[in-house]
Amino acid sequence: MIYLIIAAAVFIILLYFIITGQEVFGAEAKGERLRRMQQSQHYKNHQFQNLSETPSLAAGYSMPKVMYDFFFKKKNPLLKPLKNIPSIHTDLNALPRDQDVFVWLGHSSYYIKTDGISLLVDPVLSPYGSPFKFFNKAFNGADIYRPGDIPDLIIW
Repeated sequence: MIYLIIAAAVFIILLYFIITGQEVFGAEAKGERLRRMQQSQHYKNHQFQNLSETPSLAAGYSMPKVMYDFFFKKKNPLLKPLKNIPSIHTDLNALPRDQDVFVWLGHSSYYIKTDGISLLVDPVLSPYGSPFKFFNKAFNGADIYRPGDIPDLIIW
């Protein structure tokens, strides 16, 4: 029995490293990028700190309750839109360079251009709001942009 538990633990640890080692999870900051991060007044204890208290869970919830509700409670049918989300695919490359824009790209992603500077906020440019296809399928209409639709950006 102990060998089974050890084997399961090793499997879970390996799976964790395989999953988080995927390109979709980004990369460790190093070099100039890491130095710039470390100079920020909000970078403490090897991570950025929120300016205000930001709890992981809503008041009155615990992780066991959240997990129980997720797996065993009946889902509210109104959690998903009944129709496609109205959206328009804007050709971001064709926008005038001197025009300020704010474009919702779907999910929680935005393309913002102001004063000649382009920003890409929280880019989720796939049919899924997760690196895994079995979680978080995007709502129809909120998945119309792909990486090739985004103009060249400067990476900071």
